[in-house]
Amino acid sequence: MRSPPQTARCLSAHSLKVNTGATIKPRRSRGKTLKEQTTMATFRIRYFTTRPGKQGKGPRYFWQPSADLVAAGWKIQRLADNLQDAQAEAERYNRDLDNWRKGLAGDAVVNAQIGSVEALINNYKSSRRWRELAPKTRGGYEYAFRIIRSWAADVPVSAITPRLVQMFYEKMRETHPAKAAAVVRVLRLLMTHAVREDMIERNPAERPGISHRAKKGTIWTHAHVNHIVRTADDMGHFSVGTAVMLNAWMGQRLGDVLALQVSAYKNGAIYKRQSKTGAEVVLPVDMVPQLKARIEAQIEHNRKAETPSVYLLPAAGGQAYTAVWFSHLLKRIRDAAAAGGPPPAGTAELIFKDLRHTAVTRLAEAGAPTPMIASITGHSFRTCEQIVDRYNIRTSKMAEEAFRLRLAAEAPKP
Repeated sequence: MRSPPQTARCLSAHSLKVNTGATIKPRRSRGKTLKEQTTMATFRIRYFTTRPGKQGKGPRYFWQPSADLVAAGWKIQRLADNLQDAQAEAERYNRDLDNWRKGLAGDAVVNAQIGSVEALINNYKSSRRWRELAPKTRGGYEYAFRIIRSWAADVPVSAITPRLVQMFYEKMRETHPAKAAAVVRVLRLLMTHAVREDMIERNPAERPGISHRAKKGTIWTHAHVNHIVRTADDMGHFSVGTAVMLNAWMGQRLGDVLALQVSAYKNGAIYKRQSKTGAEVVLPVDMVPQLKARIEAQIEHNRKAETPSVYLLPAAGGQAYTAVWFSHLLKRIRDAAAAGGPPPAGTAELIFKDLRHTAVTRLAEAGAPTPMIASITGHSFRTCEQIVDRYNIRTSKMAEEAFRLRLAAEAPKP
């Protein structure tokens, strides 16, 4: 068989490595000499691996896809104990993978640079929209890009159809529903960029049929907040307790809370530009007596520390917490709080991220309209509405308030 040209990559390039007729030297496996391995196979089957048997038994065979394919929903498969049967099973898995990768593109040869999904990703990453993303957001997109590349890096953007997007999503959704939804949302964003760049006329991922609904977090009660703050103080982590108390009202992202400097607190409020969206929020914390008292206590606590700090909520040594460091510390505090008695129900499930939704929920229950809530948390109006829907706030206190308003309006006039 003739080898494919080097200037273009065939969509079935991986299978061509097996079918060129060349003898490929197998990888050395533990417990097998090179001679034994060469006797077992004179060519490499994609993702076919051999592992030593347990307790003196014969070798075990596996179909082991790459890390990116595993992230996309493909699982490591234990194959038959017989070598020939195992190889046949591996080839079947590879055919399934090829069908998933290529869809209706068949064996067409495409240019790996011009008009491909890989080229689209590179184009997007050179755009203003990419440069304006926060580092954390970029990291999430990069993860999705790796999965998208494993599926269709060399496929022309024009060959991606709604059906292929649906197949891509459904395969991932079998094992990772949340991940599938996140990756396909990034794919939708990429295809929107392709439309703007005149690579395609319509976005094939515009309506991918995502059915995943984010899992509800735990809405912190006042008892939860007080119990965690007391435990943090008892364990000598005063700034962690302050962060929890503040964010039950402010509803900010963890990174923005940890980055707060003492200078951000002035005129009875905290002034903050959010790192992700650039939204500016002014939080009148002095209106809440317990928050005002806690912030003053935190500033006094910082003043007495051995190392001065510009941060409002510093770690030991005066530096800012990293998100990982803070989350690990809060988990220790939460576990100690859950073990101490008697803790409020649900203490063991508390995470800092849920304080953001807690703030939205409490404000909505109090009757604050969406624009008011968004002015505090920095959420978009749409996100605020989604959070309200997720926690069924409209069906409880807000419904009762609506009935009270109607009763008052329809009451007989004196």
